[in-house]
Amino acid sequence: MSVLPKVLVAWTVVCLARPAAAANHRTESLAAFGGRYGFPPPVVTEETLTLQSAYSTLRFGADSRKLAFNGVSIWLHLPVRRHDGDWRIAIEDVATTLRPLLQPRRFRAVRPSVVVLDPGHGGRDAGAIGAGGLLEKTVVLDLARRVERKLRGSGLKVRLTRKRDRTLDLRARTTLAAKWGGGLFVSVHLNASVNRNAAGIETYALAVPGLPSTASDTGDPTPFPGHAHNSGNLFLAYCLHGALLTETGAADRGIRRARFQVLRNAPCPAALVECGFVSNRIEESRLATAVFRDKIAEAIARGIRAYVNRTAPGGPGTAGKGTADRAGPAPLQDGTAR
Repeated sequence: MSVLPKVLVAWTVVCLARPAAAANHRTESLAAFGGRYGFPPPVVTEETLTLQSAYSTLRFGADSRKLAFNGVSIWLHLPVRRHDGDWRIAIEDVATTLRPLLQPRRFRAVRPSVVVLDPGHGGRDAGAIGAGGLLEKTVVLDLARRVERKLRGSGLKVRLTRKRDRTLDLRARTTLAAKWGGGLFVSVHLNASVNRNAAGIETYALAVPGLPSTASDTGDPTPFPGHAHNSGNLFLAYCLHGALLTETGAADRGIRRARFQVLRNAPCPAALVECGFVSNRIEESRLATAVFRDKIAEAIARGIRAYVNRTAPGGPGTAGKGTADRAGPAPLQDGTAR
């Protein structure tokens, strides 16, 4: 992302304070949804609603977009609301957030043979610049190269949209992914904010048509090529985000929805990771070290492998017989879910 959109990320909390309009969006009972997946009735407190099984815990914020799935923060498109005494959730959030998490095999993902890593910015576009002078374009290229090395021997072919410090426009990145037959697309970035205390990891998936992005309270009905992969987009973001949190110990700023161009035009499941804030002196100093960069790269590689393993036919996580299976797969043991 350019520096300006990254600055605007700082106002996300302000935007989220305004309730997203749920008019014209159908909802369903949270209890009924949980019952279909084998969950007991939700446990309701003043601030949260919790669905819990032997395998999965979903903790919703009351009158909020906030969801914690097995300990990983996710922002819904629309808040869970109480209506006529019943807590209800938008059916679009059920279809494009909850179902992919609970039954990742059901969206019939094709095993990718090519993973496209997209180091953001480059050339004339330095991206975010840290208080100490750290350049986003330099760090993310190094991260992508490290991920490429870590995925060797995994059976996946890895391509980088840029292998050196060169200018590359946004459309060219997804055009290359399509040309190479990309099966997964991961765009790698660093964050920045006018709030120097802002810190942590954010991961983005494409907002679905007609619903607001995380930083907005209005929707855009325009369909984009990336919407063909809504379920895969979200599940890839989940695998990456959980791995990044576990490996780095960074603050969890959540899986968020946006309409960034590389997500809109991606020819395959895609996610964008913001691996820390260079505007935060502590995170900038960590990002400047090879040790911390290697932790990030290991997490991204682990997240990619987790996505492939969890969506492949016959592997762990298939919804099957019994309440526990219907209530979703167990958290991965490799750190992709807490």
